[in-house]
Amino acid sequence: MHWYVYHSRNTMGHAYSNAEARVVYSSKLQPKLCLGDTVWVVEGDECSPANFALVDTFLVRSTDVPSRVGPYTKFKLQVSGGESLLKCSVPLTSKLSWFESLHSRYITKQRFFMSLTAEPDIESGFRQVASDAI
Repeated sequence: MHWYVYHSRNTMGHAYSNAEARVVYSSKLQPKLCLGDTVWVVEGDECSPANFALVDTFLVRSTDVPSRVGPYTKFKLQVSGGESLLKCSVPLTSKLSWFESLHSRYITKQRFFMSLTAEPDIESGFRQVASDAI
């Protein structure tokens, strides 16, 4: 299964690239998330309007309860991955119709950790833009 995750610099207090490990968080339990699933991590910068990029993709290696300190107190799930499957981040723009769908249905509605099972166009879009960076 494939999952979209949005890393919010404001919420986490740092850019995804400053994280010490491949770790993402969810404010909800994700009972369908399995070891070996693929996670696609999107991040927006602090410009207005924001510039977005696919900053990582990895396979789920473990899940855990996050630390109860700092910015992690509101999260229920910590997801860790192995090595990155991307060589570099990939800019995403509204010129990509699948990204426009992702943006309008998920990012703007603050749905930051979602299964892509019902979104084959978005999953395919991630695969396509990442193909040069994998």
